[in-house]
Amino acid sequence: MHARFHLDPTLAEAPIFAHLRWTVDKALADAMLDEHEAEEIREWIADLVTDGHADTGVANIGGVLAPTYPITNASAVDIEGKVFVLTGKMSLGPRSLIGDEIARRGGTLKGTVTDETDYVVVSSTASRHWKTTHYGTKIEAAFQKIEAGHAMRFVAEHALAGALIRLDA
Repeated sequence: MHARFHLDPTLAEAPIFAHLRWTVDKALADAMLDEHEAEEIREWIADLVTDGHADTGVANIGGVLAPTYPITNASAVDIEGKVFVLTGKMSLGPRSLIGDEIARRGGTLKGTVTDETDYVVVSSTASRHWKTTHYGTKIEAAFQKIEAGHAMRFVAEHALAGALIRLDA
């Protein structure tokens, strides 16, 4: 797949494949494909080739779960010293790139929800790999921790994007 992206001019130059191309390049840079990288590649491929419930098991209508009181204002998202978890296919780009941007601003990106998690960033796009049509195990784990008294918050993807931009200004 990696060689094909770079040898075929249509694939190498087509903007529609850019996120998948970046994800594959970043994932294979160390010649090892971990579970999180493989999942992200699957999500980008599914986004490119699927069409509705028949292909993915996720309806095109209905979107994603709107967690209770998600942060939607970028100024309410602190990054420095905070631990983030992403769920769903991010329109911002590959998880590794988002993680690099969070780290550049003093935060940390983790792959799973733990007691250290401060923010769970929810994509605006559903994933066919989610446990239900509206959310997956990361959101479910976050809900359980919040119900147990943990102070983590849900963040809309666009709020994280705004916070990253705000901190560059």
